[in-house]
Amino acid sequence: MKTIIDLHDVLVYEPRSLYIIKPIHEHTIRVIIHIKKELTKLADLLGIDSYDPLIHQAIENAKKTLMKYTLGVINEDMLNEEFTKYIGLGEGFTPAYDDYLSGLLAGVNYYARLHGEGWIILDLEKARGRSNIVSLKMIEYSMKLEVNEALDNLLITVFHGRGDLLGKIIDMLTLGWSSGYYMSLGLLDSVEIISRSTMLRGGRRLIHHP
Repeated sequence: MKTIIDLHDVLVYEPRSLYIIKPIHEHTIRVIIHIKKELTKLADLLGIDSYDPLIHQAIENAKKTLMKYTLGVINEDMLNEEFTKYIGLGEGFTPAYDDYLSGLLAGVNYYARLHGEGWIILDLEKARGRSNIVSLKMIEYSMKLEVNEALDNLLITVFHGRGDLLGKIIDMLTLGWSSGYYMSLGLLDSVEIISRSTMLRGGRRLIHHP
């Protein structure tokens, strides 16, 4: 299966025929699902626990929240509340959910920068005390796309089709114990959600504020 996706050309918001939009995004979703399966296999080989039920619940909540936001069902305040309530969840120097949220936000805001959309900037004040300062700064920098080299390379590969996507994910897995895994998963989930939302919106603008 092809693992290089040029989402810069694929994920557009200008109105166009659903006969064009649907097959393109269906293919993108299939590729992302395939890559996520490969990511999970690699995590298993490395002994990374990718099945923690609490982390899984937090991730599913973040995915549903992002989908609702891109469809205009919830506003920025609701998004902020849902995204931040699990900050600090998970073990490690940077908790697993924080890593995931960093990847998710980096993916969405990279797309937003490419297409002139509104960036998601969270208010992290309420989260202070639930996670350490390093982890909170990581989330803050990811929102601003001030990311480490491995994540920056993955963003470029995903959104511009430059390089081997799976290879860049393998590079990400060298970050911390599980940080690279959860960051990669967050980024991949952001792409899948953008594609699903784009199909449902018929190609209309991504971020709509109710």
